[in-house]
Amino acid sequence: RVRIIGPLMLASWLFTQTVVAAWTQVNDDGFGPPNIDSTTALAVYRGHLYAGTSEPGGLYRGEIAAGRLVWERMHLPMRFGRRTIFDYESVPFLIVADDHAGTPWLYVVARARGTRLDGTGESDVLVRLQSVDGTHFAESNIWGVRRDIADITAVAVLGGRLLVAIGGIGPCEHPFRRMYLEGNDRIGGPSEGWGNVLTDIGLAAANYRDADCALQALTAWGDTLYGATTRRNDDGSHTAELWRTLGTGSGTVFESTHWEKVAEYTAHDLTAVTRLTVFDDRLYIGTAVVTGGGTGPVLLRLRGSDAVLERVTIDLPASVHYSRIDVLQAFSGRLYVGLGGATESGRQAPAVLPMTAAGVWQDVTPTDLQDDPDNRHLGAAATASNRLFIGTAENAAAGSEVWQRYVPPLLPPLPAVPERAFRSLYLIDCGPCPHCLGAEKPCDPRVNRGLDEFLVWSPGRDVRRFQRSRLGLKPDDGMLTAAAPLLMPDGGELYIASVPFASRGAPRAGLLLLFDGDGNRLMGISGRHLDERLGRSLDVEGDEAAAASSTRVIRLRGGQLVSEWPIPTPLNAVRGVTVAFVDDRDGDRRPEIAVGTPFTAVRGLLEAGQIQILGSRTGKVIATYHGVAEGQHLGSRLYGRGHRSPATQTSPDHRAR
Repeated sequence: RVRIIGPLMLASWLFTQTVVAAWTQVNDDGFGPPNIDSTTALAVYRGHLYAGTSEPGGLYRGEIAAGRLVWERMHLPMRFGRRTIFDYESVPFLIVADDHAGTPWLYVVARARGTRLDGTGESDVLVRLQSVDGTHFAESNIWGVRRDIADITAVAVLGGRLLVAIGGIGPCEHPFRRMYLEGNDRIGGPSEGWGNVLTDIGLAAANYRDADCALQALTAWGDTLYGATTRRNDDGSHTAELWRTLGTGSGTVFESTHWEKVAEYTAHDLTAVTRLTVFDDRLYIGTAVVTGGGTGPVLLRLRGSDAVLERVTIDLPASVHYSRIDVLQAFSGRLYVGLGGATESGRQAPAVLPMTAAGVWQDVTPTDLQDDPDNRHLGAAATASNRLFIGTAENAAAGSEVWQRYVPPLLPPLPAVPERAFRSLYLIDCGPCPHCLGAEKPCDPRVNRGLDEFLVWSPGRDVRRFQRSRLGLKPDDGMLTAAAPLLMPDGGELYIASVPFASRGAPRAGLLLLFDGDGNRLMGISGRHLDERLGRSLDVEGDEAAAASSTRVIRLRGGQLVSEWPIPTPLNAVRGVTVAFVDDRDGDRRPEIAVGTPFTAVRGLLEAGQIQILGSRTGKVIATYHGVAEGQHLGSRLYGRGHRSPATQTSPDHRAR
């Protein structure tokens, strides 16, 4: 549907867009008495802004609204079963992630001490708490941590799930010089339901050398997890190292319990990695430098496929030098960089500078914050819709401040379109998983290596049972992400299944399998390239199937390949692609294919996304629909038409969204 805006309505709307972005402080300094000197974490969850602080057990929340928020203190539990926490120290991390069933939770990383574990004596602990309503917190996991073992040093979300990096007391003091990562996929976990997604990720001396720091920052970029750490060199310099995981594999949600080094950057003034984020399809690393060194903060950027970290110059007055990048936050088409720890010109308040994709800098530090040099650092940042929140740190004089920057929407709101039920008839069932504590997912034979059977439901017919091994699949090929019957014109059935993590010719190239009703393999179509993941999206319509990978879309009819369309690189399909059949448009009584690439940049709008329609006659693009707002991700969900005869026309409401 297209909404028509009359001249008067358009003028009225444009007038509302003249409101400029403005900052407001949304808390009293320090959240009221007693003053809290630092906001250490921020997260938005269910219409509230949560603030973790340096105060013992200090977690607060305020309802998101214009102007000053009304804050309330949240009370964290003090006892978990037989374990009692004597005292909380701080809340260093807040993050929203899904549990194993796909429900979003607010996760709180709370540092604690003086805890007695089952009568074994006192120990430092780190407590992971989760809350589905944002008010009542339950235990996710609790560690009794000897003083020489671990702290949480970074958190990230990949595929909706939380991942936690573990280091020493202080990120560079782990006695075994190893990097650890854990997550909440319930794979081989303890009774609390947590397990090691990546277990004991230690790098061999040959490739890890003497980098004796834990992962100091984590971020997900597409389907890959990136981590950054620091190496100390004999000449006194430090090296920022960027690592990534290699994919998926046995016993984990990734291919390997190893990391691959992507790039590194060495400088004498560098001291540590502080932040890691993705902006404009590039990876940025924030660092800290030697106090008083006079060189200013180091912002690094991964320079494309040549795996080189280049230094990005931040425009600052010559008389001002900061020692640390406290915040890296993408918001409203800009990368916001928060700087703290002034080293020259006396006391200096933190600075907030956004950078556009074109590399233009602007100082947008709130005026009242500029006039208050008691705030030495910025502690955290978070976003919600068209609001950016930033909290200050190390203000012992008056307490931490939380600021909100409101940016009016650049486009009129789109009309609400009700979502239809997904009509493609796929069914995958892994049955009981002995490593999943009774959960039905993940249905991954790399985890549950005894898993061989899967089920497919044909419309109007019984559930059919098939065996992976009979199709030539091994556990290391990973899970089937979709399977469906192809309804042939003669009334018979073939079946198609996608195995996007299968390695045939190249790691994780992907595989499509065609088989008959008795489970006999008829044909396999393999991906061609590393991480192509053929079959990552699949739809069926009668006797036809459409499947997408990160590089191409293929169409099958009657079990035979009839067309292939290469996805242009600028569409960014590596980060996400979807396919679905839509109504016939070229008159051949065959459905067309909609291809969604939600991370495509459109007319300078980052990740606006687009949908292209591939004609069934030519296999070429016959129509294109663009996203109209930055971050809209148009095409992230496409709804298929469902099973029907290839010659049957569908009503107009059956269309891709």
